[in-house]
Amino acid sequence: MFDHIPEALLILDSQSGVVIHGNSKFDAHVGALKIIQGKVFADTCLKAMNKGAFEEKVAELKGKVHDPNASDEDSFLGNLQILQVKQDNSLPFYGRFDLAFSIDSDNSRCFVTFRRVSPLSAAEREAEAEYADFFDNAPIALHWLSGSGHILWANKTEMITLGYTAEEYIGQPIMKFCPDDEELVLEIFKSLGSGNTIRDVPVRFRRKDQTLVYLLIDSNVAYNQDGSFKHTRCFIRDDSRRRIEEASQTFKNESMKQIAASKDKFLHKLVHQFKTPLHILTESIQQGLNCVTLDACGTLSSLVEDIVDVLAFEEGKVLQMRKEWADLRSLLTGAIPVTAREGGENKIIIEIDDQIASIETDPVHLGRVLKALVKNATIFSSNGEVTICVKEVSKSSAGSTQEVYFEVTNPGAPVDSLVMNNMFQRYYQAQPPVRNQKALEPPAKHLESEEQPQTDKLSSDVEGLGVSLNLAYNVVQNMESTLNVESKDGITTFNFTLKARIQTKAAQAFAKAGSTTYVEYKECSAKVWMDAKDSDVAAKFVETSTRAPLEEEHIPPKVGLEEARPRRVLVVEDNTICQRLLKALLEKAKVTKLIVDIASNGKEAVDMLAKLGPVFDVILMDLRMPVMDGLEATLYIKETLQLDTPIMALTAEHTEESREVCMAHGMVCYLSKPCNRKDLQKALWEHCLIDVKFG
Repeated sequence: MFDHIPEALLILDSQSGVVIHGNSKFDAHVGALKIIQGKVFADTCLKAMNKGAFEEKVAELKGKVHDPNASDEDSFLGNLQILQVKQDNSLPFYGRFDLAFSIDSDNSRCFVTFRRVSPLSAAEREAEAEYADFFDNAPIALHWLSGSGHILWANKTEMITLGYTAEEYIGQPIMKFCPDDEELVLEIFKSLGSGNTIRDVPVRFRRKDQTLVYLLIDSNVAYNQDGSFKHTRCFIRDDSRRRIEEASQTFKNESMKQIAASKDKFLHKLVHQFKTPLHILTESIQQGLNCVTLDACGTLSSLVEDIVDVLAFEEGKVLQMRKEWADLRSLLTGAIPVTAREGGENKIIIEIDDQIASIETDPVHLGRVLKALVKNATIFSSNGEVTICVKEVSKSSAGSTQEVYFEVTNPGAPVDSLVMNNMFQRYYQAQPPVRNQKALEPPAKHLESEEQPQTDKLSSDVEGLGVSLNLAYNVVQNMESTLNVESKDGITTFNFTLKARIQTKAAQAFAKAGSTTYVEYKECSAKVWMDAKDSDVAAKFVETSTRAPLEEEHIPPKVGLEEARPRRVLVVEDNTICQRLLKALLEKAKVTKLIVDIASNGKEAVDMLAKLGPVFDVILMDLRMPVMDGLEATLYIKETLQLDTPIMALTAEHTEESREVCMAHGMVCYLSKPCNRKDLQKALWEHCLIDVKFG
């Protein structure tokens, strides 16, 4: 009915001044009804200089509603400045209007018509549009609040940051979007109302997807000429990245403190390890014992080599393998400690598949791995017995690549899963058991405890520097395999499988009679290192098809404005090479920019999330890690922190049982290393709506 009136019309509650309704002409030419409806018109849309006259006029008309002598001039106010809140959410401007009033018979409603005093000239419209464009498209988020705390306008950057449309955001009370920080927001209003300017005040806003985003607010108040409140000018900036970097720096600082605290102990341990072979070396030279001298020199050389190689792997370097034909029995015999060869307390059993006489591999590095595993097994064997087993897994045509399985086992106490997770960490040393002890006690496993198991903790009672298994793990990885450890029924087993060509005894004899060169086991050789990012072998442990382009797969386009927001990924991975490669892969993704942060174990991850909250869009979680493994970390994130951030398993495990356990712990999907780029791309879209393309 009111839409047929030729003037713009607004209906107010005559007692409170709240906007009840308006016609389509008001909505189109004066102000957006959906934004001001339900709010006090004078507080929201009038300049302070006009507010008093407006309220006086309404009160005056209520007293004359039944006065037959009232004239039309009594119901008119001219040249009032009205804030025009736009339908398209463009920047509001004040326009000048003449207003005519009438009150219904029961004094409940006030009818106000609006007529613009003078139309805007072309130059004025152009200037207004230029100002609107400047603020609407500013690269920093801005919004404009009314005196009642309602959002009158927000620019595109703010709505992209929060993920809302104008219809969902404009006209709403600001408190609706920061319910967890209500007291803080009220303090901000109080400070602004006192005439203060606030800068870098941290608050949390809730995005449309219900995640919380950390923001910094700068704001002050625009006042009317009479000193009364007009509106706020509010600038907001995403603070998530700063908080993540701050938390990362905190973890780095804590790590540096731990490293500094253990430095003296490490040096003491290192000196101790050097002094023993130096003493033996000195005595053997004086007594002319050449074989003992050579053995002591070898021990010193190995210590130095181990330290250098640990540092190289930590820097993200990988070894380049050199393939040569090697006699397998000679290789295994060379890995046995001298004391065991000379009839010491350890008994070493070698079991070799009859079909394998020689293998094409890098004999220096394979021998080094076997030597480390055998030495570890002799230390932890409950009766001194160690078995080295090599067998052919797959059968194929002569001369082609076979799968060759290597295994080193020893009887001993059951090993806790947490201890097994720690075994491949640098400087980790478990206490060797007394012969026939019943159990190997794991470190304390309490998240809240200050005494966490330290992967860099050195024991003064254990031989060595605690790096041999870490080096063995990295070398096996460089040989395109994975070193595994199991403990079952009182037997500890280390195993790995290599793809290599093999020869039978007959073929070996024939080849030796020809030109093929065979090598025996040797202690050292010049190594060739390269950066992990440049290595196809290293990349295979993170992803497959690293150099080949992906097949195009149709993924539905994103909707709304969400696609413009960078997405944050937390990679929880203890292997430094995998960390480096995953970070490089994800940060090079196209379509959606990914910001990647690293946690080296589950404990670091949950500490980071406990401090920052749900700032990450997805978590890629390894399973076997020191201090806290991936499954324990996932449960803590879901149950204790109550976060619903999608967690994807990214692990070297390949079994269906492992996949089921991960899903039961609340993970959204299961990806096995090496991970296919296409599978990762698909998983990010299906579970997180993150649209990426890997080149």
